[in-house]
Amino acid sequence: MKEIELQKIGKYLRENDVSSKEAIDILKRALEINPTNLRSLWKVKRFGMYIAQRIDEDKQGLLGKKMESARRVVASKNYIYEYKKHHQGIMSIQKLDQDYEAFKLHKLITDPRQYPFFKSKYLTYPRSSRNIPQDIINKYLPEISEKRTK
Repeated sequence: MKEIELQKIGKYLRENDVSSKEAIDILKRALEINPTNLRSLWKVKRFGMYIAQRIDEDKQGLLGKKMESARRVVASKNYIYEYKKHHQGIMSIQKLDQDYEAFKLHKLITDPRQYPFFKSKYLTYPRSSRNIPQDIINKYLPEISEKRTK
């Protein structure tokens, strides 16, 4: 980061009477996954399934639109299993609405506010503990790497 940008940040913090500890806490909440928050863990798990789906589609030569990939992820047995596991005990859920879930997944993946969570340290391959390398994440979601370089 350029020193000029850091000076702007410091000036803003001083003008708004924000301590460095407060600023760090705010940044941590905004940019890190809370390991005790089940909703955040479910979101990251879906991101991992989506990236793995894009990798599989690319290997088969079927890489198409993101929405199609989201539909395939939601239709997978692994997604249905994880969905039931994460929504256990919710009485109003009768059946998985695949179209609506695919829509929500696509919307989540294309939301720029979610880009900080597409990091190798958060994403793992489905049914594995291996992290997905950052260069692969950037390959299948190029808008993420473009935003980080700006």
